[in-house]
Amino acid sequence: MAKQKLTKSQRVEIARDKAAQMRARKAQEQKKQRVLVGIIVGIIVLAVVGLIVGIAIYRSSLPKDYSQSQGKDQDIATMKSLDHPAGMTDDGGILVGKDGLNKPTPGAIKVDNFSDFGCIACRVVDTKIRGDLEKYIQDGKINFIIHPVATPWLAKAFTDGYTSRMTGAALYIYQNDPEHFLDFFYGVFADESLPIDSKPDGSSAAYPFSDSDIQQLAAKLGVKPDVAAKCTDGQYKDYVTASAAYFSGLISGLTGVGTPYFLVNDERLPRNVDVLTQIKNLTGEAK
Repeated sequence: MAKQKLTKSQRVEIARDKAAQMRARKAQEQKKQRVLVGIIVGIIVLAVVGLIVGIAIYRSSLPKDYSQSQGKDQDIATMKSLDHPAGMTDDGGILVGKDGLNKPTPGAIKVDNFSDFGCIACRVVDTKIRGDLEKYIQDGKINFIIHPVATPWLAKAFTDGYTSRMTGAALYIYQNDPEHFLDFFYGVFADESLPIDSKPDGSSAAYPFSDSDIQQLAAKLGVKPDVAAKCTDGQYKDYVTASAAYFSGLISGLTGVGTPYFLVNDERLPRNVDVLTQIKNLTGEAK
């Protein structure tokens, strides 16, 4: 029996049905895609919210008074949570290796130096041994880690906040003009006109030294003008306070200990042994 030929109107109707079915399938697929995208977006939103809540909970667990040591681990956690320059060690150090800042020399002895810009002993010691330390660094024998620290006792002695402001300036310079950080660090101790010296009349060494004085000093020591002009803006004020608390906890219970304070391979120096002698002992030079 011959197949009945469809009329034009029947063919049009069939085509319309197929088109409607295709539109329905496409709409269903689009709906599924929208649902999938919604699920993915929802997961991302929940993850972000969870992260924000987690950070908030973590920050709320940190001490509100950054000037008080809470123990080594908590102090370091506090420091890491505050605004600070990139590249520093977890405990607030700036590493100087054979190849420059933040480039440790593999296998080298680790030497930490905690120094306060208001400390006369730091001036004497740091400037005296600078040449020896730099030779050890260039020879690849030590990784030298500088910790600029505004110790609470000297911070109080300088009623204008000199040590804290100078430490903050050093960190700002390290972040924004690292090429001149060491020039600034050693330049401060080498400049005998600064307020860590006694005044001519023998009165307190902690005489006023303004922000503009620090800026001019930085520029004189080679720091880029735009960096020198902003180095006293106080960006790292909280971090300076927290690092001082960490150092206070580090030497807690030690009699007669202050700055400069050295650790060699994370150990305190043996009694009556200076840092250069300890380096020689470890490198075998003392034999």
